[in-house]
Amino acid sequence: MQEARGKVQQCILVADKDADWRTALEREARILETVNAAYEKERLLVYVQPVSGTTPPAPTGKVVVAVVPYKAPAFSDSYFL
Repeated sequence: MQEARGKVQQCILVADKDADWRTALEREARILETVNAAYEKERLLVYVQPVSGTTPPAPTGKVVVAVVPYKAPAFSDSYFL
């Protein structure tokens, strides 16, 4: 996010003489700040969340598939019959 803000600021400096570009880039900068604030808020929320010291036991294992032995196809001199 820092890199994106830096690039927008660099573009604003380059587009200093053109008011239309400057307005559009300042709008992009505000959008980036809004998105960054939301990400930072969520990052802090997840980072500060307490982690439980106990975990429930893992469920018992189940067999959901069966082994199917490989059977090679019969050899043929020609596959274009």
